[in-house]
Amino acid sequence: MASSPKKYFFLVIAIWLVQSCSPEPEPSTTSEPNVPITSTTRLASASDLDADGFPDASELDDETDRRNFRRWFVSIAESQLYKEDPAWRQDDHDCAGLIRFAYRESLKQHDSKWLGSKPFLVDAAIADVRKYNYPKVPLLQTKIFRTREGNFEETNLADTTFAVTALAAKLRSYNTVFLGKSLEHVQPGDLLFYLNTGDAQMPQHSMVFLGDSRRPASFDDYVIYHTGPRDDKPGVLKKVRLADLLKHPDERWHPAPENRYFLGYYRWKILD
Repeated sequence: MASSPKKYFFLVIAIWLVQSCSPEPEPSTTSEPNVPITSTTRLASASDLDADGFPDASELDDETDRRNFRRWFVSIAESQLYKEDPAWRQDDHDCAGLIRFAYRESLKQHDSKWLGSKPFLVDAAIADVRKYNYPKVPLLQTKIFRTREGNFEETNLADTTFAVTALAAKLRSYNTVFLGKSLEHVQPGDLLFYLNTGDAQMPQHSMVFLGDSRRPASFDDYVIYHTGPRDDKPGVLKKVRLADLLKHPDERWHPAPENRYFLGYYRWKILD
């Protein structure tokens, strides 16, 4: 027997209510372009796949970023020779202090305010590092120098593994990679380290290789370094050709493979 119009009307309403009150199906996460952050992705961001002690997120994995960092690092370090930056603290004026200062400043955003305070830059026509800018370094923030050996672990962020500063020996051991004692693989912005036996204030000495990115490194290239304070003297900055260092009257400073005091050439881990 046919249903009455009134019964049919109530049947339609009932079906609509059931459908409207039923929960929607969960969206598929396999095809979503914007996957929400989970514990898995947080762990991935703190990974250290190359086991160098630094989180991969803090390393410059783009060649353009690496090149721009090098250019800033060399420009800032060399510029101190002509006019010392007031932002470079007086109590940080030594060989390691120079490279720490240039390292931090190279990672910053070089906007008009920053450039306005640096009128003596050797080269300012350089693009910024794009991946991040100091002090917002991924995970590390301002504690950008490693102070002990080991792979990176998230617990390092809560202890003293990373710090805002580090002595030359720790910069060499935990923040750079060894390139060798020859110039074969050296690029502008790489570092030289020496044993400075007998000097309790500065047991290791560091220099910045300036070089020229347009050609292979040679002994005609320059290095720049700070001599460090001595007695009541504050020390000075020096720019010297490698060829002239080879003629230094004290053989300890010869950048030669046979010199046991010359530890070799090194590269920042974030560039390697």
